[in-house]
Amino acid sequence: MTSLAFGIYLRATPPRVCQALADPALVPDWLSVVRFDLVAMGQVTRLTVNHQGLDPGGWLLKVITPGWPMILSSLKRLVETGEPLGFRLSA
Repeated sequence: MTSLAFGIYLRATPPRVCQALADPALVPDWLSVVRFDLVAMGQVTRLTVNHQGLDPGGWLLKVITPGWPMILSSLKRLVETGEPLGFRLSA
């Protein structure tokens, strides 16, 4: 199995980041296989996402490898401004 880790720094407190991560409207069903580590750094929080148990040749790995940076960018904007990014997939 393969694991991926992504990190990002957000201008928000850990409770604010946790609030955004716990919102049922924003959290997908596969959360049971993802671990979020939060470290407070003054006015900034370091968030590391560890997505484990991925099949090295599976479709999910191909989708989330570019997907997590998009999700984290949107989360960053959400906790810092109150509005998530709106991504449109090109045809």
